[in-house]
Amino acid sequence: MMRVARFLPDLDFVLLCLALIAGGASAADRSVPVALAALVVLAGSGLARGRRLQRARRESAAAEQELLETRAIARLLGENASEIVLRTDASGMITYASPAVAQHGRIKPEALLGASLPSLFNATKADDVARLHDLAIHGKSDGQWHEFRAGAALRGPDADGGWFELRVHPLIDEAGGHHGAVAILRNIDERKTFEQRLAEAGLTDPLTGLANRRAFIAMLQHCLDGQAQDAPNVGCIAMFDLDHFKQINDQFGQEVGDRVLVLFAGLARAQVRGEDMVARVGGEMFGVLLPQASPEQAEAVCQRILSTFSDQARVVGNAIVRTSASGGVARMARSADAAMRAAEIALYTAKAKGRDRLELETRKRSPGARW
Repeated sequence: MMRVARFLPDLDFVLLCLALIAGGASAADRSVPVALAALVVLAGSGLARGRRLQRARRESAAAEQELLETRAIARLLGENASEIVLRTDASGMITYASPAVAQHGRIKPEALLGASLPSLFNATKADDVARLHDLAIHGKSDGQWHEFRAGAALRGPDADGGWFELRVHPLIDEAGGHHGAVAILRNIDERKTFEQRLAEAGLTDPLTGLANRRAFIAMLQHCLDGQAQDAPNVGCIAMFDLDHFKQINDQFGQEVGDRVLVLFAGLARAQVRGEDMVARVGGEMFGVLLPQASPEQAEAVCQRILSTFSDQARVVGNAIVRTSASGGVARMARSADAAMRAAEIALYTAKAKGRDRLELETRKRSPGARW
């Protein structure tokens, strides 16, 4: 009977074994131990199959997660071809480096594999980089760009260190855990050189390090001179003003007010492209030049600036301050004065409508058009 049972389906085999056990007091007493042993073997086989199934599911989930991360990195590479994209594990060890590494020094991407993320930058800032990575791993990344000077591990032993902006995002698995990070680096050598020249020429705001009003107007005029006025995307100009800034100064003091100005300057600069300019044009007013940006692109950038800065209670110095700003966007057209005036009118419209908002330039346009 046991020889026949080998060829029965598992369920039939179990029923047969149970029948043998139930009849154990009869003449089939000798079959009871055999049936019990068969059940034990069958149970063990089921457990083994269960473990194999669980292992297969884990491997499938890991493969799916790897595929999602690979697609995410590929998307980042498509959007930021000149920026370096790195993937790290939870300890900060680099497990992937994009081909753009070779564009910024004498190092090949594969040479970075196994290195730690902090080791790519100046040793004096290694702890700051490690802290950013640790915050990302624990789901507390601020999503902002941070400036660091590169080390030999990134640029090569004989190359100048150069400056990079770094932003770190967590890698999240399907269970919501953080098991690694993606770091994006973009070179800002040209901007640093430009800022140095502005400083030497007295065209920099000493508090924020941004370009001042004189430099802003000169660059705006340069953009207008270099483009035909009927070009589809000469660019856009934006003006921002911090809401209730006098109240912040009066309540918390000038030192806190200055820190709020520096905070907005850093957040605004982190949101724009390398070719854009952020300037402090007076008091609590800031300007942004977006050469060759379409109105839709300019609106998106300016909305990010406001969203990042506005309606948040922040610890500034020893004070907790709720900050917000208003903004206006206009196309670069006609003259520098006309472009600034159009952006300022849009800004004042935002103020009149309740502050903490962005308004676009109004001009004669076809029905349904936004600009």
